[in-house]
Amino acid sequence: METHFNYASFPNKLNLGCGYDKLEGYLNVDLNSFHQPDLVADVSDLKELPSSYYSEIIAQDILEHIERTKTKNVLFEWNRLLIPNGILKLRIPNLIGLFSLFEKKENQTIEKQEQLIQCCFGTQAYGGDFHYTSFTELLIKNYLFIAGFEITSLTVRDEWLFEIIARKTTLTHSIMNRDNEEISKFLYEAYSKILHRPPDIDGYNYYYNQIYDGKIKKEDVIFMLTNSDEKKRIDETLIQKVHKLKIFRFLE
Repeated sequence: METHFNYASFPNKLNLGCGYDKLEGYLNVDLNSFHQPDLVADVSDLKELPSSYYSEIIAQDILEHIERTKTKNVLFEWNRLLIPNGILKLRIPNLIGLFSLFEKKENQTIEKQEQLIQCCFGTQAYGGDFHYTSFTELLIKNYLFIAGFEITSLTVRDEWLFEIIARKTTLTHSIMNRDNEEISKFLYEAYSKILHRPPDIDGYNYYYNQIYDGKIKKEDVIFMLTNSDEKKRIDETLIQKVHKLKIFRFLE
């Protein structure tokens, strides 16, 4: 790894885990020196690079090569590097889509199945080219939200890849070093079940820190969400829909 790196002599866009796919107009970063990147570094910990400096990060086919338990911390790190409203472009495996390919009639050969296995676990041709994790739409949306990103585009490519464009909305300093999976899951599920949406950044950070610091309990969050103005509007809308449906059925 390079300890003294003149980042200012390179563009303010990053191509992380570039492999041999080096791009002009970007600082190309890779763990392996034989790829001859501009910077040899671990993309999960880019202490050589400044915070809030880069306008864009491309990370194609790289997040799955990092240990599953590090996923959120890596996204926090990439958030750190971006300017406000900076863009993150991801390409990652779509686990459900990949599994569905195994069942297709045209893939019922040894050769095709071995190709799909490689998609699952990487080529394993050299160190670092292993897949440690994969993703569903629900999971990646949650991870990006927690790390301070808003998804502006999510598409499926070749049935087994997600291509995602996300915008940095905030750097969640308040929870970066207070990782608690139980609180995170609780808040995401509470918002989904009560307000039928993912939590907003400000609300998430507020409730997360209040629970983490022991100032409120999970029951308090449920009470506040259930009695919020937003929940009342949802209930009123639902009542109106049910009422209209009853009238429609009566007229039939």
